[in-house]
Amino acid sequence: MDGLVLDKVESNSVNVVGSNFGLGIFPTRSRGWAAAHRVLKDDGLLVITAWDEKSVNFGWFDGIAELYNAAGKDGDEPMPPPSLIAGTDKERVLKELQAAGFRDVKVYHTAHTIVFDDPKGMLQANMSNPATSKFLERLTKEQIESALTACMEKDTEANFYEAEASSGATSTDPFADGRPRLIPFAAFSILARNHFPICFKHLKHRDAMNEAFTNEKWSAHAQTYKAVAGALTTRWATDALQVAHHQILPLLAKHSTETFHFLDVGCGPGFLTFEFMRRYLNNQDQTNLRITATDLSDGMLDQLKQTLQEDSMLNQFASKVTTVQMDGLVLDKVESNSVNVVGSNFGLGIFPTRSRGWAAAHRVLKDDGLLVITAWDEKSANFGWFDGIAELYNAAGKDGDEPMPPPSLIAGTDKERVLKELQAAGFRDVKVYHTAHTIVFDDPKGMLQANMSNPATSKFLERLTKEQIESALTACMEKDTEANFYEAEASSGATSTDPFADGRPRLIPFAAFSILARK
Repeated sequence: MDGLVLDKVESNSVNVVGSNFGLGIFPTRSRGWAAAHRVLKDDGLLVITAWDEKSVNFGWFDGIAELYNAAGKDGDEPMPPPSLIAGTDKERVLKELQAAGFRDVKVYHTAHTIVFDDPKGMLQANMSNPATSKFLERLTKEQIESALTACMEKDTEANFYEAEASSGATSTDPFADGRPRLIPFAAFSILARNHFPICFKHLKHRDAMNEAFTNEKWSAHAQTYKAVAGALTTRWATDALQVAHHQILPLLAKHSTETFHFLDVGCGPGFLTFEFMRRYLNNQDQTNLRITATDLSDGMLDQLKQTLQEDSMLNQFASKVTTVQMDGLVLDKVESNSVNVVGSNFGLGIFPTRSRGWAAAHRVLKDDGLLVITAWDEKSANFGWFDGIAELYNAAGKDGDEPMPPPSLIAGTDKERVLKELQAAGFRDVKVYHTAHTIVFDDPKGMLQANMSNPATSKFLERLTKEQIESALTACMEKDTEANFYEAEASSGATSTDPFADGRPRLIPFAAFSILARK
């Protein structure tokens, strides 16, 4: 049926209307808002997504619309920018929904860097999009493809870095290098009530760092880490393997008759291990593939094994996985030259004295083996929080006390520093990709408590009270979420000492690197 009419749905019959880039991009979408309002019950909920008019995809097509208009004749009606038709901004969509009769409109903004391991396929998908056909009335297919390609390449530049441009034969194919393209997109998630709103009750110094990395401390934190970090770090596990996919496939093909060994260092609850299993273990014959998941913490390994038992897809391949408790900076239980791919999702990349970890990974890799790691960008929001708390910690010290360096300098990195570290460890062909994800925490208090129970936080308690740290973390979280939330008027309600009493989710942007290197 036509989503602008919903004529096959009875009025006042629906509890929740959802639309993922459907209603939000319809021409004359105000008709769609009215239709959704009609079919919703009183107090029914509208849950939609809509593109930010400033998202890169609209930059592409606004540019092509300019070419289309330039190719017209005098008197031809100009095409308006597609961003004004199918995109929106926070104030416009809020006013549209209020005009349609919705109340308690809340607009959340998220940004995601998407890894396209087949950029040519992405280009062709845009070319075959029905919305593109209009441009062919004045422009050639080649003109549109050229413009789209130039835009895609421009928008991916900031998210890729290598020491030297890869050498190779000149090609007319802009994607002949086989490199994935990482492109940032932005959109809104929007909630609105049909009638009277109710409150949502259930939206659901290096030595110091070394002291935090113990089996006992991380085992105690394992269950909490799994519950909270799953929404966060899994994004980069996916990114890293997506980026590495076309390098992993040839390695797998070479080892059809001998064992292929994937080693996950600092595996935690198993996010990277599970992503690898879902990608490369299937119904085909994979008898020669084995995975070793290692972590300093027995508790983390227990969480991994529990998921292997409970997840039916993973369980059928559980025999492929061996868990080993060991120090990822040493890897003393792994033979030299025995591993095809070493992976680490915020393990090796955040270890104190991580250069030892790079050396250990280099030792266990076979010649031409692949390193696939993620590491936090030192400018990511989470490091802003803890750098600020480190300043409070230093201010609370006495004369002569050794100051704590910013945690971002210990556990974070930048693209040039990590590249040089890996080259110094003997790696070659280092490629650094940057991705950003806005994470929705529907239980921000749980996120706060998870940070408080993180072993790395315990050092701050030597000089600061629990209340001081919680207050600082809360202020930072609230500041970082401000740009991703908008409503016409602040929600009314009883004053509470609980900063999260409004039941609103917090949307916080994080940034990290996915890094590939060869032995």
